[in-house]
Amino acid sequence: LNAFQDSIDASRKLEEEFENIERKREELANYLCEDPSKLSLEDIFSTMKTFRDLFIRALKVGICAHDAEQP
Repeated sequence: LNAFQDSIDASRKLEEEFENIERKREELANYLCEDPSKLSLEDIFSTMKTFRDLFIRALKVGICAHDAEQP
């Protein structure tokens, strides 16, 4: 009986986490000016990865340009 109650409690906690993730997804979609009903977590992570990749590339280009200017 105790194991059963523990499983129910764990299930409830997991459901709360999923609800929290969904709220955060909606908040992030709104922040990005996207339609929350159409923006999936996969889309968000893809956008974040693309931004990160482009940011790192820009940093490297900036560093290379700076190094090239040095005598």
